Formats: sequence, structure tokens, C-alpha cells
Amino acid sequence: MHRLLLSPKPFKDESLRGYILRLTSLNCYRTINWIYEKSNFHNGSNTNLSFITEEVDLGNLSLISNNSIEELKSLTFYYHFGVYYFTDPLELISMQKWHVLSSRTRICPKCLTEELYYRKVWDLFFYTCCSKHSILLVEECPKCKKKN
Repeated sequence: MHRLLLSPKPFKDESLRGYILRLTSLNCYRTINWIYEKSNFHNGSNTNLSFITEEVDLGNLSLISNNSIEELKSLTFYYHFGVYYFTDPLELISMQKWHVLSSRTRICPKCLTEELYYRKVWDLFFYTCCSKHSILLVEECPKCKKKN
């Protein structure tokens, strides 16, 4: 298994998807596809990577990024919601059904100017305002106004 040349430790509040995007950029890949393929995330159901359960195998990503599986799980909502997979699967289905996670990518432009990484909390549907800067999260690029 090939390891990434550059694989810094993730930020404490970074999302797994954001970390993969950051790894893609740091290692000069044109797209996230190489990392997704090496991590076996190309089956469609795992592309969000915020709402994971035990079904998602993070072993390959752990190997190529030199992070423990626990570190990678902490970049998701596994310890908040995914643990219901075994104890209360109906609760987990309910959370997925009621869209706890946003279907759109939202950012705080001020946070990104301070440190360029995607925060995990931005994926929560009900988190609409940055608690640090007291501004609404945006769904479009502040420069070109293109929506995701």
C-alpha cells in the first residue's frame, strides 16, 4: 500500500471529507479520486463520510495517511451518531431520515481566511451561523459566487 508523501495530522475540528480534500491538495492530486480509490470509498454510499458507521472501513485510509482509525473516526460524527448502529439502529435511521447533516457544502469565509480547512460542524444541517464570527455560513464561493 502506497503512503501519501505529505500527510499532516488533521485539525481537531476538521471533517474527514475536508481532510481528504486537504491531502489531495497538499499531494498535488488533481482530484480526490486517487485517495478515494485507495481507501475503497468508491461504492457511492460512503462519499459523504460525515455520517459513518462500523460498515465504513477506514483501514486503508489509515495506512496511506499514517493516522489511526480512531483519529479518522473523530473527524466524522461516528462518536456522536454512528455508535447507534449497534445499540439503536432505528435511532440512526431516524437521524439520517430527518437530515441531521446538510446536503450542501457550507463554509464560513472568515474561518477559511484564518486557517484553510473544512470544519466538521459545518456539515450539520442546523448549524447555520459561525459561532466564532457570528456570520451566516455561505453555500457559494465568496470570490466567484459559484454554488457547490
